[in-house]
Amino acid sequence: MGLIDSRDIAEFAAKVLTTPGHEGKTYTITGPVSITMHEVAEVIGRAIKKEVKYVPITLEDAWKAIVNEGMDEWTVNLLCDYFSAYSTNWGDLVTDDFQRVLGKPPRTLADFANDFSNAFVKS
Repeated sequence: MGLIDSRDIAEFAAKVLTTPGHEGKTYTITGPVSITMHEVAEVIGRAIKKEVKYVPITLEDAWKAIVNEGMDEWTVNLLCDYFSAYSTNWGDLVTDDFQRVLGKPPRTLADFANDFSNAFVKS
């Protein structure tokens, strides 16, 4: 997936909503590289200095887990639709839209994991 940092999304939105020249344009913003969930686990593991493994589960098991967390039906269906799409490489793309509009590269997953490493550690 071409994951993008939520801070980059906010910065991009602020730019296109407050400066002229973006009217009628469509952008697809992504992170700098397309990565697997196994790579996500490795990057987070490095940030927290602890081994992290990605363990894939079936869509049915994901659905059950989300329902058990008390999510409403609309959210459950939305998340499962995304899980299904991403599992078939729907998000396997990288664009230069962020770089072109903001004049700098998007943050890497390592940037995000390092900046928010405390969020990945049980306190």
